[in-house]
Amino acid sequence: EGVADYFYEVRHRDVTQDRENFDAKAGFIGKNYSTFISYRDETFLTILGIRYTDFRGAQNANSPLFIVNENTTIFLAVNYFFFQSAEKAK
Repeated sequence: EGVADYFYEVRHRDVTQDRENFDAKAGFIGKNYSTFISYRDETFLTILGIRYTDFRGAQNANSPLFIVNENTTIFLAVNYFFFQSAEKAK
């Protein structure tokens, strides 16, 4: 229940007028789909990707902290290699 508690549980001390008590349960959280492309040369590595998460059917969909049924993320990573070995891998 650790992950479910962290994201979806509302303890008595955190209850407000708009947020009722909720005991999160372990179980299905969602499905992730992702893909990326990468390019590398001598000094840079670049990665561009997209991730789609579908939370429909989640165990804790009734939590007051559960807001959306799906989420899309686009990411870009750039890595610069400051140091390199003089000998290349074979």
